Amino acid sequence: MTSLVMSIANWVWGGEKSEVAPEFCLQGINFIANGACFSGLLVKGIGVAIIAAACLNKAPVMRNIIISKSAAGFTQFSVYSDILVMSNCAFYGLLNRQPFTAFGENVFLSLQCIAIALLMWKYKDDPEVKTQQKIMAATCYLLYVIGVIKFLSEDYYYLLMTSVLPMAFLSRGSQVLEAFRLKHMGSNALLTHCMNFVGSIIRIMTTIKEVGWDLAMLSGYFLSVAINGIIIIQFFLYQENTAAFLQEQQKKKKE
Repeated sequence: MTSLVMSIANWVWGGEKSEVAPEFCLQGINFIANGACFSGLLVKGIGVAIIAAACLNKAPVMRNIIISKSAAGFTQFSVYSDILVMSNCAFYGLLNRQPFTAFGENVFLSLQCIAIALLMWKYKDDPEVKTQQKIMAATCYLLYVIGVIKFLSEDYYYLLMTSVLPMAFLSRGSQVLEAFRLKHMGSNALLTHCMNFVGSIIRIMTTIKEVGWDLAMLSGYFLSVAINGIIIIQFFLYQENTAAFLQEQQKKKKE
């Protein structure tokens, strides 16, 4: 049992060897008596909690799309950009061998963003996504993954994060503009954006503790706080219009 706990602890710790490594902190009450151990365990625990929450982050959005049978409020550009943003963050952490608790949520968010893209392909009708566009998007993403894993040298890993800022700005910005154009939030979910808002604030603190002042990573979280804050405000501004839209979609579904 002890060996299992230590194996899990080492995986969560990301292979770090220091005075706050699991071999030291999990002995007796060191994690309480030693301030560095306590703060380290607290940050790791928060990181694990964020990853667990991220596993269901996009679930409300996917549920709304499936129930309403509509991908209104989403643009191809914003959905595809979200996939690249999350994938870049995930690959950056993986390639730099950072602790999984520092970036793990991006792995699961990438998969969920891909799932939303598949739902968009099925339900979007304003206009619908053509087969040629689907093939092109899937091929480009596959080439992107191969390029990052096989051909991106260590000297250029930083490009994964520096490209996130403009992509995230354009992606979320286009979502804000789409909501402004429609005057409702479509199948977007308030819960998801609240989770993103709070999670980004927490991630700023845990990143500083686990990784340090990595401005490439931190700038993305600061942007996420700002954009998600704007989207949350839009939910309240367009609350009545969104409710009316969802009711209309429910009527169409019954018909």
